[in-house]
Amino acid sequence: MEHNEIAKLGSEYEWHIRAKFEFLQTEYGYDAPMALSASFKHSHCITYLHPEKQKLVKLINNFHPVDYGFEINVYRIDPAGKKTEPTMVYSKNVNDQDPDFAYLSSGAQMLRNRRILD
Repeated sequence: MEHNEIAKLGSEYEWHIRAKFEFLQTEYGYDAPMALSASFKHSHCITYLHPEKQKLVKLINNFHPVDYGFEINVYRIDPAGKKTEPTMVYSKNVNDQDPDFAYLSSGAQMLRNRRILD
């Protein structure tokens, strides 16, 4: 996969993430999303932090070369400010992802249903 293809995929991915996971801000009070994609060539990561609840939601998609795919992980932040072991809420292997990003809707629904955000 060429770098420009990955960049295009990453930009589409981030747009869909912000749309499908907006409920984290509007319903649960999480901070605005932070995109960490610039530091990774083949991974696109967006995080949502809730400082009062000391929780972090991390949405990451690895496009290439490892091709693991998409994951939603929820972390608690300990008093020292370090992330605890993640609770994986959802994953979708890159080979099972659809080009219209519908798997993100499934992941968002799974995150809502787990009642892990409060």
